[in-house]
Amino acid sequence: MIMKQIDPHVQKLLALPAPDQIGMVVRDLQKTIETYTKLFHWGPFEIFEHKYSELIYRGKPGNFRYRIAYGKIGPSLQLEFIENLEGESIYTEFLRTRGEGLHHFGFLMEGIDKRIAAMKQLGIEVLQSGKRPGRAFAYMDTEPLVGTIIEYRERTD
Repeated sequence: MIMKQIDPHVQKLLALPAPDQIGMVVRDLQKTIETYTKLFHWGPFEIFEHKYSELIYRGKPGNFRYRIAYGKIGPSLQLEFIENLEGESIYTEFLRTRGEGLHHFGFLMEGIDKRIAAMKQLGIEVLQSGKRPGRAFAYMDTEPLVGTIIEYRERTD
């Protein structure tokens, strides 16, 4: 899909800051942390199980669980490892089709609902999303255009 003419208002909403996160899908979170820590001396990593009450997977309520580990690479770039624990998600899809590896670039920003609407005007849909008080995320189906998924993240807390 080659984009010819984009409305200037939509174009403004598509502009992205520098990514602040690299997300990778992995099969074994603990083993991955140990490997990256030993090889590259990255970390420390903090592990969390997701706490989003409203999960959507391909337009329907999501019925999956996952855990994540966050660690820093340098002063401002976050490395995120994601391990799906149960249920179907874009993480299980990724593992089946590509194996472990780079899954997305994440962007922390304000007003993700308007940005999602701008993407939808271009025919780019939300693959998976989640909300909880003070936080939201949305993975956009940008891989056919840019080679990877773009994740919008918003914090209001």
